[in-house]
Amino acid sequence: MDSFVYYNSAKVTNVADLKTNIVNGLGAYADSKDINKFGGRFKYSKVLSVIDNIDSAITSNITKIKIRRNLKALTNQLAQYELCYGNKFHVNPTGANIKSTGFTISGESSTVYFTDTPNIVQGDTDVRNRLTAAGVFTSRPTSISAKTGVLSIIKIDSGGQRSVVARDVGTVDYEKGEIIIGTINITSTVKPNNIIEIQAFPESNDVIGLKDLYLNFDISNSSINMVKDTITSGEQISGVGFKVTSSYTNGELTRG
Repeated sequence: MDSFVYYNSAKVTNVADLKTNIVNGLGAYADSKDINKFGGRFKYSKVLSVIDNIDSAITSNITKIKIRRNLKALTNQLAQYELCYGNKFHVNPTGANIKSTGFTISGESSTVYFTDTPNIVQGDTDVRNRLTAAGVFTSRPTSISAKTGVLSIIKIDSGGQRSVVARDVGTVDYEKGEIIIGTINITSTVKPNNIIEIQAFPESNDVIGLKDLYLNFDISNSSINMVKDTITSGEQISGVGFKVTSSYTNGELTRG
């Protein structure tokens, strides 16, 4: 998870200690009977409450959830892979819903990454007309939904520009929460032990571990960001200049 925790600086003597207490509190929840097991369930509202109730100095938190599976690459050989997450993926029609850590493939020296492009499904004409009339769309859309997508491999140059190395290397089923990677020769991975971390954003923040999937709340790979609540602290009574954190997924192309 990525959590931005707002705190009243007037009530905090050491922000690092407050962050440590948050991590410890989340660790206690991670060890609870809810999760870290087959058939476990990550309960989003409980996590928010755990954070808010750590200390009276905490005024709120904006927390975003990611789901990840690790691909164990069979290096220097042709192989196919299937990753099942057991949870529906959230779909941004512009893509970049699937993010990965870096790896290399045969015939390409640069570090590359997986990404996706949704297959846009033709929407119902009457629905589109009513949405357009209601002002939801500024122009009539040709489509409004996507259930599957195409997996591609990209590389990113030093200026942040991406280029496609290989198209149509696999498929994404957003409804089933499933990624299938076609025949590919992975030669190395940025992460140790031939691991490629592949993430998506769940449609629901309550993540379910199906009976054949072990659910793990990975706090070590989570990010806790401490943000001074300048309104509660009395620095910005009007709210002008208050640091706002987006509640939605980021537009980055890769998993850090």
